[in-house]
Amino acid sequence: MLGLLLGLGIAFLLERLDRRIREPKDLEAVYGLPLLGVVPESAALSRSGKSKKGTGEVLPAGEAEAFHLIRAHLRYFNVDRELRTLLVASAAPGDGKTTVARHLASAAARMGSRVLLLEADLRRPTLAQQLDIQSGPGVSDVLIGAESLSEATQMIDLDQSSGDKSRGRTLDVLVAGAALPPNPGELIESHAMESLLEQAKAKYDLVVIDTPPLTAVSDAFPLLRKVDGVIIVGRVGRNRRDVAQRLHETLTGAGAPLLGVVANGFKQGRRGGYGSYGYAYDYATSGTGPTAGTGATADASAEGSAPTGAFPNGAVSSDAPVPTRQA
Repeated sequence: MLGLLLGLGIAFLLERLDRRIREPKDLEAVYGLPLLGVVPESAALSRSGKSKKGTGEVLPAGEAEAFHLIRAHLRYFNVDRELRTLLVASAAPGDGKTTVARHLASAAARMGSRVLLLEADLRRPTLAQQLDIQSGPGVSDVLIGAESLSEATQMIDLDQSSGDKSRGRTLDVLVAGAALPPNPGELIESHAMESLLEQAKAKYDLVVIDTPPLTAVSDAFPLLRKVDGVIIVGRVGRNRRDVAQRLHETLTGAGAPLLGVVANGFKQGRRGGYGSYGYAYDYATSGTGPTAGTGATADASAEGSAPTGAFPNGAVSSDAPVPTRQA
C-alpha cells in the first residue's frame, strides 16, 4: 500500500512539473485564442511530401479534411474584414508551421481560389525541397530587385488530387531563394517587402506566409502588423506552456491580428475523446464521409461558379464546429 501511494505521489508530482501542452484545449487556453483545427500525427504529414516534380501531394482523406476544417473556420473572420494575407507562425522549430501553411494554401487553391504560398524564412528555407521545385529565384531576389514577383513565382499543379473538383487547379509558390542573404531581418523589414505584399494582395485571393519560428529569430515580427491575420501552430506534447505564454504576451503587445491556434501532432489514439474534431477525422477516414476537396467543409457554391475569395462569406457547413474563445 505504501509503495502504491508513493508511486501515485511521484506520478502526480511529475504531472505537475511537466510544463508541456498535452491537449489541443490546453493550447487554446494558453494563447486565449479560438482553436481553428487539429492536425493529427500522421506518417503522411511527417514525410518530406515529395511527389512528381511540379505537382501537388495527395493526402489521405482524414489529414486532408483537417486542413479543410481550418479553412472553414477562417471564413468566420472574413465577415467584417477582408482576409487576404495570412501569416502562419509557431513558437519553436519543428512545430509544423510549414506543413500547415503548405497544406492550408493547397486546400484553398483546390477550392478555386488564387493562392500564393510565400516563404519568408530566409534563414532555413525548406519549401523548395519539400515540393521538389527550384530553390530560386525567390523572395530575396524580388526584394533586391533582381526579379519581379511574376518571374520568381513557380506553379504547382494540383491535378494529382483525388476527385474531379480540383481539376485544373494550381498553387503558386514563391520560395525564399537559392542564395541566402546575410541580412534576412533587414530584408523582411524593408519597404520592398511591404511592396511585395501589396503586389501579391492585388494578384491573389489569398497569400499564405510561412515564417521562421518566432522565439528563435525576430525576422517575422515586422510582418505581424502588415498582414490581415496571424495563426499560431503548436505541437501537442512538445510545446511548453511558459514559452507559449511569453509568446502570446509578445504578440499581443505587438498588436498582431491574432486569429486562432492550430494543434499539430495530435495522436490519433486520443481523437475519440476530443469532441467534434475527433469526429471529423473519424468521419473522413471511414470511407463513407467526405474526401479531400469535396468534404463537409467545402464551399456551398456549386462546381463551376466563380470563386469569391479564399474564405468566401456565406453559409458554412454545420459539420464544421464554430471556433470559440476560452473564457
